[in-house]
Amino acid sequence: MEESVKTPQISDMLQRFAIACKTRTIEFFAEEEEEQQEEEDGHGTVGAESVDEFITDQKVVVIKPDTPKNTLPQNMDGSNKEDSIEDRYQALEALISCIFANVSAVKGAYVQLQTAHTPFEVDNIKAADRAVISQLQKLSELKRLYAKDLPSSSSSFECSQLEARVQERQSMLRTYEMMVNRLQSEIDLKDAEVCFLREEMERVNGLCSKLEKKLKEENSILLSVGVFDSLLQESLRGAHSFTKMLIDRMREAGWNLDLAANSIHKNVNYAKRGHNRYAFLSYVCLGMFSGFDKEDFCCSTMKKTKQKIDSDVDEELELYFAELMSLNGGEVDEGLRALSCDVGFVRYCREKYLKLIHPRMEEEQVEGSMPALHMAFLKMARSVWLLHKLAFSFEPRVRIFQVRKGLDFSMVYMEDVARRGVFPTQQQRRGRAKVAFTVVPGFRIGKTIIQCQVYLV
Repeated sequence: MEESVKTPQISDMLQRFAIACKTRTIEFFAEEEEEQQEEEDGHGTVGAESVDEFITDQKVVVIKPDTPKNTLPQNMDGSNKEDSIEDRYQALEALISCIFANVSAVKGAYVQLQTAHTPFEVDNIKAADRAVISQLQKLSELKRLYAKDLPSSSSSFECSQLEARVQERQSMLRTYEMMVNRLQSEIDLKDAEVCFLREEMERVNGLCSKLEKKLKEENSILLSVGVFDSLLQESLRGAHSFTKMLIDRMREAGWNLDLAANSIHKNVNYAKRGHNRYAFLSYVCLGMFSGFDKEDFCCSTMKKTKQKIDSDVDEELELYFAELMSLNGGEVDEGLRALSCDVGFVRYCREKYLKLIHPRMEEEQVEGSMPALHMAFLKMARSVWLLHKLAFSFEPRVRIFQVRKGLDFSMVYMEDVARRGVFPTQQQRRGRAKVAFTVVPGFRIGKTIIQCQVYLV
């Protein structure tokens, strides 16, 4: 029973001892923090309740916690721990701001270094290189400070936090400005290239327009020259056919062809006996093409006749032309029948026929031989008339020309109607060939020359 009674007394003593130790320990460290003071005050009230039960001659053991290694010592002026942490935080922010500012400066210096290469400028490259090296050295110094020991305040750095931010923004602005300048330079270069290409395109378009216009003109001229030459060849075939029939009628009538040829072109030494036919062909062609450069295709006598002409004369011409076609009406084509309504063509036929066919020739012709001659004349006249109409559709106008007797032969403007490779006489071999007379006139269409046909001696 006694042992069971003593056990609670020892427990009470230990409890009171623990409370006393706790109370004394809190009293020693009451000045450290305000929150711990409140807690200690609460426990102190508990100890106060049993202060009367304090056991005398008991030793008090004071337990003091160790000071953390990372806590800063108190300043000599009495500043507390919160001030040291705040200084350290500000120093860290200043360090980070300086790092960002230097990185932006390095970026700007590198952009400046790149810009200095286009175009390549040695002085600018050296300056940009020095700027890059300087900023890298500053970054290395910041790294060294951080690795050694972070300063307790931001005053250890060259700039404050705000100054570092300002420097960072300025570096970024300089970088953007250099990039904008470089892009603007590229834009200006592209604009200059576009302007050059636009001018080149306008020049090429102008040249293409000129070439296209010239090509159209040349195609038109070539086509028209081809048509003109084809119609001219048809006219010459008609002239050859009519001349052959005319010579046959003259031979049938007993005419002296040499005297007749000499009356057309005097004192011509023909290479062959039959070459006198070229004199008659010249007579027909020059007669048919006479007045070709005039719009009405009429000579001065016809103009006077045209001024005096009246309706009775027009009817007479129409009757005359109708009589010509009625001589061999079965062989008259639709082209001639259509032209029979053209008074100008009727006048042309009348004048040229009367000019070429001598009245004595008609009187001496064998009966029944004239209708064929008339029809050959009408076909020839139709071709020459259409050729004249085509010539006046050209711009510039077609020019007709012929060569005077005695001029030197030129292959540019002339063609030998006899197509001889050599000359028959020794005198002709020693000197240049001379023109005896023009057989078929030549034509100039712009810069195109259709050679005239001449007989050479």
